[in-house]
Parts: sequence; structure tokens; C-alpha cells
Amino acid sequence: MPSRVWLVSLVACGVAFSCNGGRRDTAAPLTPSGGRSGTGGASVGRSSVSSAGSSGLASGGAQAAMAGAGGAAEGGQGGAPEAPLPSICKTAAVWGAPTRLTLSTAVDDLLLSVTPDELSILWFAGEELRLAERPSRSAAFGSATPIDGGADYFAGATLSPDGLTLLGVRRDGSGFGELHRTTRAAAFSGVLDQAPFTALYEAPGAQRANGPFADPVFGADGLLLLYSALDEGSDGVSSIFAATRLGAEDAWPWGTPVAGSPLQAIAGQFRHPTALSADALALFYWDDADGVERVAWRGRQSAAFGHVESLGDRKNAVPSADCQRLYFSAPGSGGSDVFVAEQN
Repeated sequence: MPSRVWLVSLVACGVAFSCNGGRRDTAAPLTPSGGRSGTGGASVGRSSVSSAGSSGLASGGAQAAMAGAGGAAEGGQGGAPEAPLPSICKTAAVWGAPTRLTLSTAVDDLLLSVTPDELSILWFAGEELRLAERPSRSAAFGSATPIDGGADYFAGATLSPDGLTLLGVRRDGSGFGELHRTTRAAAFSGVLDQAPFTALYEAPGAQRANGPFADPVFGADGLLLLYSALDEGSDGVSSIFAATRLGAEDAWPWGTPVAGSPLQAIAGQFRHPTALSADALALFYWDDADGVERVAWRGRQSAAFGHVESLGDRKNAVPSADCQRLYFSAPGSGGSDVFVAEQN
């Protein structure tokens, strides 16, 4: 592992978390049949919940920060708690009637990723991974391009914010790999490179961080990666982890748990991250326990996620950079289709 990666890991270890001895679990197979990376599968419904966050968190852009005990925001001048910041994604948002995207097919379409500029979209059409592009937000997406991952991929996938990196999930859940292209006009091809993710598999086993891996989500700068470690023994602990690298060419260090009691796994039922707002203050996720999409907010990047609202059956929701549009999968004319809705 490059020395810079070790440095990030040691900082996360020494400042944010205790580092116990690790283990590597045997990964259960993953298929693209439900959840963001094909791991959910719960029926959809509508409900809402508001819950206080728990302990601190490491994430946010290119920096990892930790909240104090009990998830309070970092102290401001004189040690007083800092006031929460308003998120780009508003609480209690009202979304207009959804528009079905013409790229939707006659089979189930499961959204995976939309770039912040809304020009590239990645989704499963049945079990086939597809990519489509468009020249502007007002244009329709062009013809879909299938992406072949061979026998080992894809149980899930996501796009980097610039649309030039495709991060794929191995079918057996044992890790990630990535493909690159130089422009959006170029195709993704070749063998997925797993080397940038080696350190993830060395995470402390005591944190149930060693997989199976799923649900990759990039932060707005491409230097933050959220992902799930779906240890079936997880109960009352976060299954969502955040890894931050120093530069775009660096490998990823192992991540630290994202804090907030609403995000914790309950008896092996997980909260699958689907998107992070551009300001990193709102986390969108699919809730296995209740079969709904939710949004959790935090007042600062150094605080735990607390307040939660339901998005109902808007599965795998991904907001635009300004959070004025929301892309998601939901029941439609061809089974599950891909939609977009405008904020009222």
C-alpha cells in the first residue's frame, strides 16, 4: 500500500477510532435483484421517522472529521457548539409528479448512479448494466451502452462525479474494481482494476468492516467514498463506511463507520447508501427494515446523521447537484422504471 494511504489510515485510526485486530469474513454472493447493489429486495412502502444521531463521524469532502461524544457538533469559539448549517437538500421537500425516463425498458430498471451534472446515468436493466449519456440536462438520454463485467462483475456499480471512472462491485461481494475512460464520448472497457481497494479488506474485523462489500457512493469531489460492509452479524452498528483519499490517483484507505443511529444495521437488515448531497449534509439510503428510501441529515460534516425523512418507494434516489431534481426507480409501466421529479 502506498505510504500516503497508510498515513490516512493511521490518522483515522489514531484520532477517530480504536484499531483492533481484524478478520476477513467469507463473502456471500450478491446479485442485482434488489437494494442499490442488488442486496436489498424488500417490498416498498411509505413511512417516516425522525431520530437523534449517536456518536461522531468521519467523512466529508477531502477531509475526515469527528464529532464529540454523543454526536454533538464540534465546538466553536470558546468551546460552544457550532450552529448547524442548512443543507442544499431541504427537509420536508415536496416533489412534483415524476417523469418516466425514456431509457426505461420492459424489464425492471434499477437506478444506480447519476453524475452531479446529470449528463451520465448508470442503471441495471434486468441484470444488464447500462450507461447512457446526454449533451445537456434538457436533452433526452441517448442510446444505452451495455457494460460487460465478465463472470466476476457486476453486483452493483457507480460513476465518479466527472463520469470518467466506473466503480463496480464483485458478484461475490469480496470487493470493488474500477474502469476508466478519458472522455465521456469514450467507452468503458478492459479488466476492472482492484488494486486501489486493497486496503479496504484490511479494515479491523471488530468493526464488522470486512465485507461483503456493496453500495459504493462517491462524494462530490471524488475523494470520498461511502460503501457498505454487509456482515450478516451486524446489529446496532453502522454498516456504512467512509474512506477518504488524498488525491485522485491514490489508493483508498480502509473506511471508518459513518455515525448516526438511523443508519445502523438492525439484526442483519441494512441501510444501503444511494447518494450523498453535494454539501455532504444529506445522505440518501434504502432501508431494508421498512422497504423504503430515506434521507438523513446532519448539521455539519463533523456531526452524526440524525433527522430522517421518508421518500417512500422512490428507490435508489439520487439528487442533482442543487437538489432541485431527484432521480429514482419506482413501479412503472414496465415493472420498475427510472424517473425524475422536480422539487416544488
